Amino acid sequence: MKRVALLLGVTALVVWMAGPGPLAAAAGLAPTAMATVQEGETSPYYVCEESQEFPGVYQCVEKSGCGTNECESDQDCAVGGCDPGGVLESQCINEEGGSWDPDACQCIPPPCTGPEQECINNWGSWDADSCTCSNECNPGPPQLVGVEPYGPSFMWCTDCYYGLYEYDETSFFVQFCEDGQRVWDQYSVPSVWYFGASADQCGYLCLPW
Repeated sequence: MKRVALLLGVTALVVWMAGPGPLAAAAGLAPTAMATVQEGETSPYYVCEESQEFPGVYQCVEKSGCGTNECESDQDCAVGGCDPGGVLESQCINEEGGSWDPDACQCIPPPCTGPEQECINNWGSWDADSCTCSNECNPGPPQLVGVEPYGPSFMWCTDCYYGLYEYDETSFFVQFCEDGQRVWDQYSVPSVWYFGASADQCGYLCLPW
C-alpha cells in the first residue's frame, strides 16, 4: 500500500514539472499559440522615418507587425520645428505660390487670381475655389437667317429713256453660343446698290432742245 502511494506521488511530481502541455496532448487537445503583442505595443505601429522625397523632413510611417508607437502624426516627428530644412516651405512659396503655415505644417493655396471678369464677360460660371470657368458661351461664326429686300426705286434720269435706280437689301444675322441654344448676338446689315436701266419717264430727254 505504501508502494502504491509512493508511485502516485512520483507520477504527480513529474506531471507538475512537465507543465500543461503533456496533459493537453494526452487529452487530445492542441496547445494554443501564445500572444506575440507585448505590453505597450500595437499592431501595426508607427515610427518616424526620413522622407525620401524631402531629405531632412521626418514623417510618421505605419509599420506592420508589433512595436511601440513613436508618433501619431508628422508633427510628432518634427526636429527643430515642422520643416527644419525649410524644404516644404520653399516649395510652397516658390513653386506653388502659397503661404506656409508652420503650426499646421501645411501649405495654404494662393487666392484665386484667374480671369474671373473674362469668364463673366463670356457668359461663363466662375468657380473661385478651383479658379476655373465653365459653361462659357464661345460664340461661333454669324449665321445668315433672313434677307429683306426693298426696291428697286427710281432715282433720276441720266439719258433718253434711261435712268438711275437704287436697290436696298437688309440681311439679318444671329450668332449662337457653342451649346447652340444661347444667342450671343444678332444684328442686321443694310446694303445699297445703284444701277442704270431703261426708264420711260426719261423720254423727255429724247426731245431736241
